Amino acid sequence: MAQYYNPASEDLRPGEMTFKNYFGPPILETRMPDDVFTGMRKIGDKIIEKENPVNYGANLAGQIVDELAVPRQDLVDIGILDYFELMGKQFIMSSSSMLGSPMSDEFFEKVRTKITNMWLVNQIQGEYNPVHLHTRCSISAVMYLKIPRFTDRGIPNKRKQDGDITFVYSSAGDPINSFERSIMSFSPREGYMYMFPATLLHTVYPFIGQGNRVSVSFNMIHGIDDDDAFAGMYSDVFKIEDKFEGELMTEWELKTNPNNKIESNEKWFIPEQKNEQG
Repeated sequence: MAQYYNPASEDLRPGEMTFKNYFGPPILETRMPDDVFTGMRKIGDKIIEKENPVNYGANLAGQIVDELAVPRQDLVDIGILDYFELMGKQFIMSSSSMLGSPMSDEFFEKVRTKITNMWLVNQIQGEYNPVHLHTRCSISAVMYLKIPRFTDRGIPNKRKQDGDITFVYSSAGDPINSFERSIMSFSPREGYMYMFPATLLHTVYPFIGQGNRVSVSFNMIHGIDDDDAFAGMYSDVFKIEDKFEGELMTEWELKTNPNNKIESNEKWFIPEQKNEQG
């Protein structure tokens, strides 16, 4: 007569398990320290209030009028540049660990990061960023300084996504059926920063409402300091000391194209009463 295995319920309990996710790009979400957030808001206000701010939009994908260059010296003057470059190192270390290749403390000390360009986005209703990625860098980030109240579109049974930043990955699945994710959206919050691989596709949706949504983004490179010789794809850029690489590019553009300036803060496609600070 055949014998069948009839285990007790306690024998079916799973043993020790470790859940791993070795695939897909990581995203770091962090709330900036109060002094960093306050400092960045001061820098943002200073740039927006300039009579002739430098327009960085020619280098960007956004369908946005006010995309303004942020000078490196502004961050140095209030002592917060090191914070962002340290967060870049933290991103690299955490990403390596998550992807199954943790780095030693000795190796971590050799990692160097450097911001290459930084810009402020002063976005109003109707403006948006199409799907894009960032080039000539390895890490990108965005931080949110001011978020206006959005007007509800009033469409029933729809998820509210106005103003969201959405990341798009190369998979075509969903978390429940195929155990992977192809898109991930975040609703911006003042004082929060997101850091991600520069090649990760992302988009920013438009919104409806009075006021301006102010954010600051930057690109970053990283390399290894091995006996005072930098190794890495962009090791040559580490030699630039006093300005962001993007600043030098913009200065060259202004010399060759003097019209690359914003002469007015008016938005040609938005009625004047809708372009007031909220």
